[in-house]
Amino acid sequence: MNEMNIFKLAQQFEKLAQEDKVWVIVHDIYEPKGAGSDYPVVRHTFVGRTKEEAQGYFDSHMKTDEFFRDCEEKRKWEDVECEVKTRTVEVPIEEIKEAYREQ
Repeated sequence: MNEMNIFKLAQQFEKLAQEDKVWVIVHDIYEPKGAGSDYPVVRHTFVGRTKEEAQGYFDSHMKTDEFFRDCEEKRKWEDVECEVKTRTVEVPIEEIKEAYREQ
């Protein structure tokens, strides 16, 4: 994880520190005809204090990540087919903090 990502993550946790639970959107991308048919080749995780905040991060990423956007909208990136699985769940904040401590 590079320094900028760590800084952004620290800022986000600072905002979330007052919350008991947060909303998490997990977006997995599979390549069914390639190496990633049994497991995701890319996983994105968006965390927000509300479901709408997490969705806002997801929507912003759609604008900036071509691979993410094409797999989501077209189910294809360049000439590679993509499958997408997205889950939205409410999670206790302590589970999120613990998951990032383990990384």
